[in-house]
Amino acid sequence: MHLSYLNYLLAFAASFAIVAAATPLFRSLAIRRDIFDGPDGPDGRKHQHQPMPYLGGLAIALGFTLVVLGGAFLDRPLSANGWLAAGVVLPALGLGLIGLLDDIGGLGIFSRFAAQSLAAIITATISISLGSSASLFGNRFIDAIVTIFWVIGITNAINLLDNMDGLATGSVAISSIGFFVIAAVNGQYLVAALSVALAGACLGFLWHNWSPATIYMGDSGALFLGFLLAVIAVRLHFPHHSHVSALAARILILALPIVDTSTVIISRLRRGVSPFQGARDHLSHRLARRGFSTRRTVVTLLAAAAVIAAIGVVSGANLLGSGR
Repeated sequence: MHLSYLNYLLAFAASFAIVAAATPLFRSLAIRRDIFDGPDGPDGRKHQHQPMPYLGGLAIALGFTLVVLGGAFLDRPLSANGWLAAGVVLPALGLGLIGLLDDIGGLGIFSRFAAQSLAAIITATISISLGSSASLFGNRFIDAIVTIFWVIGITNAINLLDNMDGLATGSVAISSIGFFVIAAVNGQYLVAALSVALAGACLGFLWHNWSPATIYMGDSGALFLGFLLAVIAVRLHFPHHSHVSALAARILILALPIVDTSTVIISRLRRGVSPFQGARDHLSHRLARRGFSTRRTVVTLLAAAAVIAAIGVVSGANLLGSGR
């Protein structure tokens, strides 16, 4: 399998266009079906002042899935590429469905965690059995366990980061572009295609989700994006790098959701509060308390994320000539 940069550009453009066009349709559907996120909860952690329609995650899932599976089918329908793409997309769609049910009716923490665990186990099994997963520690059993925890952790980190207009989708777009550069430079065409399609989908949705947002993606979108980002990171290979430096590059590219989630967990544990209990203690909330507007907060965090991700990209893509 070989893809040119024109192929990547087409995948990005198609994903962007489908999501940008489909989002208003799902917004209208959410309004007709009365699927809204209320202006505030008892913990006072929400920042919107009026109900906001959900279902943006369905537009993201639609655009990404059509582009990736369509590309896999056109390449070689029954090849390993098709199976690998399905092994990524199908569990992601399953998590998106769980998120949708949570958006509509509300699910317990156990149900969401069980679904995330199952998706992570399926992905780890398929990736390692087909030899498509990165060897983090050189032991297949340990790699599988780490993969499962990694997928669950990053999935939840993106879900937690989705607390201000455009923040989560912008962060996923930045990380996806970072992973795309590394994959494309190192000839990992499938991972590069997944990454560029994901970036296009996020930016297509960001067109409607930038402050002031007209629609939210909800848990359906956050779980879908978080899972995909985690899996892409795991499947990315770093030639001429040690396991430690490869892991460091992944962490740098995903710095914003990782730091935000770590900050939240530490803050809540120090206060004796459950990490699963919502509160206004995210990085975005801390900047907002300093007088930052929503746009300024999001731009500041995304700019920082882009700079740190660029460091990870330079290291991971061997752009400095290491090993070449």
